[in-house]
Amino acid sequence: MKTNSKVNGFAVKAILVVVLCAGGFGGAAKCYAQNIIGKWKGGPSKLFYSAEYAKETGKSEEEKSVKDLGSYETEFKSDHTYVTTLSPSNSEVTTMKGTWSVSGNQLNIITEPKFNPRKTTLSCTFVINGNSMVTTAIFPPPARMVKTIATLTRM
Repeated sequence: MKTNSKVNGFAVKAILVVVLCAGGFGGAAKCYAQNIIGKWKGGPSKLFYSAEYAKETGKSEEEKSVKDLGSYETEFKSDHTYVTTLSPSNSEVTTMKGTWSVSGNQLNIITEPKFNPRKTTLSCTFVINGNSMVTTAIFPPPARMVKTIATLTRM
């Protein structure tokens, strides 16, 4: 796994959150594990910042296009593992692996220790509608990002 030193820690975490919890949340459809299995290409995302970070950046939220985020793809495998490939526009490709589980519309992800030394679980809600998945993740303080909404398209 290679990462370029030009990408700061916050940028990698932001991209990771968007990548792993991307998709179309909303709607009333129940989504089960078999629906998430497959390859998903990342799309636009909306990031919401903490009050403190909003003071630093001058904005409380912003929308990020694929051009802003760089290209990313996630494959959720039937054995409950996943592989995400990130290709930010200003750095080399990064590959992350881990495990996933679904309960109702709750997606839980544990990324490999290299990117997640505390072995914390990232949780987000998701809705799959046709070939789109929207995810919504909420993060407790002291996170700079307090919420993300992202969209993925089935490949």
